[in-house]
Amino acid sequence: MFDEESLNDLEEIFVYVDLLSSIIAVMVYYDQRRVDKEAEEKVAREGVMLQNEINDIKSRIDGLEEKLDVLIENLLKNNKNIDKRINQ
Repeated sequence: MFDEESLNDLEEIFVYVDLLSSIIAVMVYYDQRRVDKEAEEKVAREGVMLQNEINDIKSRIDGLEEKLDVLIENLLKNNKNIDKRINQ
């Protein structure tokens, strides 16, 4: 069916196909690692941005708490003043 030369050629083709599939597998592996690394970097950048936003929100909350404390103090003072006026 096949002569020896054809079998040798076929064997050589199989060797090249095997080599090519190995090369493609390595390329796919490193491409996937690159994609994974880019995804990790993106997640890290987003994490930093979110942490900055959280810190900003905490600062705003602290500022609002201070304002609320001042308002409560003023209300208490006004309430005492009203009580004094009523009692006079």
